[in-house]
Amino acid sequence: MNKEKKNIESDNETFNLFIDKISLIILDKVLEEYKGADSQNCIQTA
Repeated sequence: MNKEKKNIESDNETFNLFIDKISLIILDKVLEEYKGADSQNCIQTA
């Protein structure tokens, strides 16, 4: 029972790290597009 709970917590940690990584990647792409685009394109994207 205790071991099972520990495994779930460990999975949660891994999942959160994964989400953080994805968020950073998405943020990078958005910033790149934002820098590369003029203001009209930014309005269309939003």
